[in-house]
Amino acid sequence: MPGRKIVVIGGSAGGLEALRRIVRVLPPDFPLGVFVVVHIPPDCPSLLPQILTHNGPFPAAHATDGEEVTPGRIYVAPPNYHLAVDSGKARVWYGPKVNAFRPAIDPLFRSAAEHYGAGAIGVLLSGAMNDGVAGLLAIQRGGGVAVVQDPADATTPELPRNALAAIEADHTLPSMEIGRLLMGLARGPANAGAGDMVDTIAEAKRAYHRDIAGQTQGERAGQVSLFSCPHCGGVMRQTEETRLAEFLCHIGHYYEGEALLSAQAETIETTSFTLFRAIKEHAMLARELAGLARGRGDTATEQRLTVVADEAERQLAIIEAGLLKRPPN
Repeated sequence: MPGRKIVVIGGSAGGLEALRRIVRVLPPDFPLGVFVVVHIPPDCPSLLPQILTHNGPFPAAHATDGEEVTPGRIYVAPPNYHLAVDSGKARVWYGPKVNAFRPAIDPLFRSAAEHYGAGAIGVLLSGAMNDGVAGLLAIQRGGGVAVVQDPADATTPELPRNALAAIEADHTLPSMEIGRLLMGLARGPANAGAGDMVDTIAEAKRAYHRDIAGQTQGERAGQVSLFSCPHCGGVMRQTEETRLAEFLCHIGHYYEGEALLSAQAETIETTSFTLFRAIKEHAMLARELAGLARGRGDTATEQRLTVVADEAERQLAIIEAGLLKRPPN
């Protein structure tokens, strides 16, 4: 969007130290909002907002869904939640893992490319594997600026190296210099032109929704179906018979449509009770650990684990109500 800019930063192993160096040099009147995703274990409390607030000139906090993007603030992805931007607001949600991470860098970077275009400034820091590389490419294709930490400066250089192998970055710098670069980019004009962003994941999602519509309208005879085999989980092909729905998986399991529907119902029941059992055990263990924490006087841990147990029991009540109210076949 013309005249609007944002900074999105992602990192993994070693990214925290790079972030500290970056925010130290940002001025108190930095004119842009800064969004940050760092890979952290889902069950660990995140101290990243406190660390960035302590090291920088303006506040950092875990983002909340729907809050307005304000200049001179750092929005941090909460543990086990994805973070994105959408029309000047933060978006926080619990969804499928991306690149085996939640939070993941790619959803943030892709959203910045989609909603800010040439005003998006993406920074990829130290880390392993590839999360964030595709998102940074989307930012660059959308006309935004792609910044990569110099691998020689990174504690874990694999992620920056992978990025530079896939992208001709606009800037490759040590983390100490990235902060000064961001100051210049923030106060300068956005890149000219809107770029030519092609978000392959977004295109794949649109194709998937078209396939779903075709499947429900009976238009996929003779094609790979969108159903998995309830026996082995293998991909199923729908036969070319147009008067019946028939499905064969690559292992050899075969189902007529009604038989597949019945087998799916059995899978749903088994999976539902397995989920119910797992969540119940999760709640029980959280209660037990909360009691042990209370016994040793660790109030903070007791409160945190009590919240975990309460949430698990809330989910249990919903699932149990669904299991008990299932209509007869």
